[in-house]
Formats: sequence, C-alpha cells, structure tokens
Amino acid sequence: MSEAAKTVLLTGAAGFLGRHALHRLLSLGHQVIAVTRREVDWPRLIGESLGGSQRNALPNPDRESDRFRAVHCDLTDERAVRDVVESVAPDWIWHLAGYAEGLPGAEHLLPSFHGDLRTTVNLLAASIGVVRERIVITGSLEEPDSFPASSPYAVAKQAGVQYARACRDLYDLPVAVARVFMTYGPGQRERKVIPYAIRCFLAGQAPQLGAGHRRVDWIYVDDVVDGLLACSQQAAALDEPCELGSGHLVSIRDVIATIRALMPGSPEACFDSQPPRGQERERAAQLATQQRIGWRPQVSLTDGLRRTIAALRG
Repeated sequence: MSEAAKTVLLTGAAGFLGRHALHRLLSLGHQVIAVTRREVDWPRLIGESLGGSQRNALPNPDRESDRFRAVHCDLTDERAVRDVVESVAPDWIWHLAGYAEGLPGAEHLLPSFHGDLRTTVNLLAASIGVVRERIVITGSLEEPDSFPASSPYAVAKQAGVQYARACRDLYDLPVAVARVFMTYGPGQRERKVIPYAIRCFLAGQAPQLGAGHRRVDWIYVDDVVDGLLACSQQAAALDEPCELGSGHLVSIRDVIATIRALMPGSPEACFDSQPPRGQERERAAQLATQQRIGWRPQVSLTDGLRRTIAALRG
C-alpha cells in the first residue's frame, strides 16, 4: 500500500459488504474499528464471505488486536454514536450499516427511517469537526428521481444523500456518496436471488422465481470495495455521488441462465407469470461518475458468478 495506514470506523461490519470491506482493509494494513449491534464470530463470518482457498490467507481479527477492535453501538442512539466517533477520531468512516429491505409495505416505513436515515444523520452530525479525511456513505440505485418512489428504503437513502450534501456544503464535512448498485458475491444472504439459485442447482433442484424480466446493473462485491477505497482517496469523490455499478443492465432471467450454463446438468429454473412489482427501477450506473475517481469494475458478470459458485461449493 502506497499511503500511510488509516484508522477506519466501519459500520455494518458484520453484513455482506461489510465483511468483505473489513477483510480488504485489514489486508491493506489499516486499523479497523468494526461497529455492530451484537456479538460476532469474526473469523467465521469473514471466512464465509471469502470461501474456498482464500480463507487460508485471511488475517484473523482475533489475532490482530493492534489493528482490529469491535465496538457495539446502536447507531440510532445519537449520544452513543457521538461517543464512539469522538473516542476513535477515525481518519475514514465507511457507513455500510442500514435496513436493506426495498419492499413497499408500510411495515418498512419506520425501520427504513431509523435504520437508513436516522443512523446516517447521527453519524454525519457526530463527524463534523472530528473526521477530517473522509466519510463515505452508501446511496442506492433505488433512489427516486421523482415520485412515486418504489419503497420507504428508497426515500430514506435519498434523504441520507441530501443530508450528506448539506453537511458537505454547510460544515465542510468531507463526505462522499457511493451509490452502490446490485452487489453480489460470496457470503451473501441465501434469500438473495443469486445465492438462492446456486444453492438450488447444487442440490439438483429447480429455483422457484418470479417473472425474472427486471433488468439490473450487477456488480461484484470486490469491485464495490475497490470503489469505496477510491471514494476515500480521491478528492473528486466529494463532488457528486459516485455510481458503483457495471453500467450494463442484465435481466434476472439472463443471470439465472448464465449460472445454469456454468453448472452443467442443472434443472431449468421455474419462473412465474406474475407481473413485476410496481415502481421497480431499471437503472444502470453512469460511467462518467466513475471516471472522476479513476475506478471501474474489473470482474465481469460471468467471472463473478463463477467465483460465487466456487465459494458456495466450498
């Protein structure tokens, strides 16, 4: 690594993206303070995220006490967030925690507000005058350009981005927004479509899926972590949201077909004939935002799916 090691406060460290981010940051020699709401078996969780032979090269957080520390904090608690940020005084904050349910039901209204917006504003407020290098928050491809919106999650993420811009403009907070597109890879929750389909095929079963016509911008998790690093290091990331996606739309049906082709002998997937959920977005990342920070994805969809299959095979 060319630059000096940083002290990084990482929220959502036990989540899918957070585990990959934690492993990469430790591998690069950074000191990481991992924020979670519960006790975590870190070696097991990070190992599950990597899969295969890569686990052998994994830095063991339990043995890296000088570079790793776990902190339990409820990010909806303003005082608790301020105490953590002030005690750590990090060089970087990566805010990856959130309530990632993009469904339209009213039962998601308050969880999205508290988990996505309240936590973000608490962290932004606590960082003013403390974090001088970079705070990176994550936006979403679901953010609406206009209303009606697709979900409470989409609105909460959009509002968080607006608060970040306000803190940048009003208080000189060095905050960058990484708008993350449809991330996949080893260690993702099995109810997500890619790991679900792979698990079904491994068991010789036909995945039971929706219509599958929605086109999505898929991005491999390692590329997203590379993008977060670029957002932390490049001054241009402070200007406008950086869109971390491939720039290409591929339907769910086509992704399942590619997985099946990579797993010869798998049964046909079963797609139903129900219409897609209303207001679902089909949006590809804008490549111009990537050029500003000198980042572009390196892993093709086929290669990323091949790596994910290999990890799930163990």
